[in-house]
Amino acid sequence: MKIEKNKILKFLISIIISFSISLRMLLSVQNISYVFCLEAFVLFVFFINIIINVKDRFFPISFLLVSVFLGFLDLIFVVCDLRIVTDKYSIQIYEKSLLLFIVWIFFFMIAYLYKEKKNDKMTFRGTEIINNIISSININHVIVLSLIIQFFIAFKIINTVRIVGGINNAMNDFAVFKYDNQGYLITMFPLLSLISISLYEKKCKKLSFCSMIINFFLITITGRRGLAINTVVIPFLVYYNYKVKKIQNKTILLILIPIITFIMFVGEIRNQQINYGSSNSLTKTLTYVTNTIQYGQNIPDMIYKMDNGIVNFQHRKYIFNGILGMVPRAIWHDKPETDNSHITSMVIYNSDITYGKPVGAFGFAYFCYGYLGVIVSGLICGYFSCLVYKWMLKTGGTFPILIYSILIQSFLYITNPDSQTKIITLFFVFIIISFFASIKNGKIILLKGDKK
Repeated sequence: MKIEKNKILKFLISIIISFSISLRMLLSVQNISYVFCLEAFVLFVFFINIIINVKDRFFPISFLLVSVFLGFLDLIFVVCDLRIVTDKYSIQIYEKSLLLFIVWIFFFMIAYLYKEKKNDKMTFRGTEIINNIISSININHVIVLSLIIQFFIAFKIINTVRIVGGINNAMNDFAVFKYDNQGYLITMFPLLSLISISLYEKKCKKLSFCSMIINFFLITITGRRGLAINTVVIPFLVYYNYKVKKIQNKTILLILIPIITFIMFVGEIRNQQINYGSSNSLTKTLTYVTNTIQYGQNIPDMIYKMDNGIVNFQHRKYIFNGILGMVPRAIWHDKPETDNSHITSMVIYNSDITYGKPVGAFGFAYFCYGYLGVIVSGLICGYFSCLVYKWMLKTGGTFPILIYSILIQSFLYITNPDSQTKIITLFFVFIIISFFASIKNGKIILLKGDKK
């Protein structure tokens, strides 16, 4: 009974905080509507409840805070003129932008909760082959293959840095374009986490941290700060939380300080220009962080151009890009683009810019199929996010945790082509590892216990 009272109290607190923020916007921002404030109120209640109620900071819905909540805040900052953008639209465009957030999250939660309450026997039916493959893998095989991948990525990146003329040049906006023809590197970046986590599992802590520093540096000099955090830092924290020791909230807050500092530092190197509408230092810092998501500008731009017939719904044009993207460019030089942020950038901005403009899973789903796409995307993403989370908890081994830590953010946006490519790539790597692990005395063990 006491637990229920605590939940009710926290829910009421979230309502009071959300109502206060929404009312403040309504009273202080010109040309804002009741509809927009109501939508903002609903989303604030949802996100604040996650923050104050969820004990497991690394379960799938918590990761929505990484991008969706920051993107939501970015849009709020744009509407409230705390971040000044080139094109400011009517409030109806921003109302529709928030509606995409709400619809996608609503159906995401329906699918997630449905899968969460479903019988485990039904949940894990058909996963025996995957579990057999994983059980045949030895940590030493992972380390060896990971080192090969690390050296390959390091060679390609250092070679590009040499071509563009130094690390500083390699990190600015222009140099990011130099990696456009090496998109497979972005897909391979998450695999760098394999070596640091595997070394930690082998009790080689110093080597593990050295590997993390090297991997973090390699990704950072491509100018992709978010990718460096999401594919090096977060996977290790997830692994540590489930395999070693539960990470406390105060530790997470302490980790956020260097992360925010890093984001701002790289932004300065890349000459990231942000026009602020406030002199408050805290607001400026938050604006700098949320600007890395850029939903406040990208999604309204997309909606405005689609509503005015400048850009049409893309339908099934990009649905299979994640699978087709696995074909090597040496075989198919003009293979389809897999990075959804580049796809939206090229179509919406008519090639006026050559860097990615992310719009999230909900934005990309709307870009393809409108509201129907947003609904289906929410259902699929919620279902598979819960599936991989329950599978990880039930199996409990090192490799399921490792897979979850590296791919959970891809499963959250599994309807995006680039997420599909990352998932396929990692499983392809594990199949290769399991194949070599199964070679014993010249014989290949195809499945656990079966010999040929």
